[in-house]
Amino acid sequence: MLLTDACHSGKITPETTDDAVDAQFSQLPKTFLTLTATREREKSYEDPALSTGFGLYSYFLVQGLQGNADSSPCDGLVTADELVEYVRGEVKRYARQRGVSQTPTERGDFDPNMVLGVSLKCADAAPPAESLGTLIVETNMDSVEVYIDEKPVGTVNKGKPLSIPGLSTGLHTVKGVRKATSRIPKR
Repeated sequence: MLLTDACHSGKITPETTDDAVDAQFSQLPKTFLTLTATREREKSYEDPALSTGFGLYSYFLVQGLQGNADSSPCDGLVTADELVEYVRGEVKRYARQRGVSQTPTERGDFDPNMVLGVSLKCADAAPPAESLGTLIVETNMDSVEVYIDEKPVGTVNKGKPLSIPGLSTGLHTVKGVRKATSRIPKR
């Protein structure tokens, strides 16, 4: 996938590059997706109101990859087609509201169902298996209770790691708690 946020970026294709870049393009898979910020004769705009001054294209591209492009059916996956449609629609709408024109453009013989991101925004969609991970917790003490996002998930002992499968992508709080034990000295 080639993503380009630049004025007149619609002209950037394997057919319009110099020889050195063209040689690299020729080694890419046939199912290569090129998604550019504009058509050949358009400008690419930035807006300081978007996060930290993103270009319109970059802002909505990131939003789409973070899950906002997951459209009907909301299945937890962001496909190439969903991303292209989301970015094109949002950039065109946002630009039009500001009195300018900008149209992201895709090219290439890519699989429209190619998975480019995952989304957890759909309450009824279970996260796809490829978006889940496994956390392995190791400790140098025995009897350490492990919590993920304030929920107990198990106890780990020295030399015996605790494997926690099925953890969704994103930020989590992991906490290890070991209860203090008081020993009464022998007399």
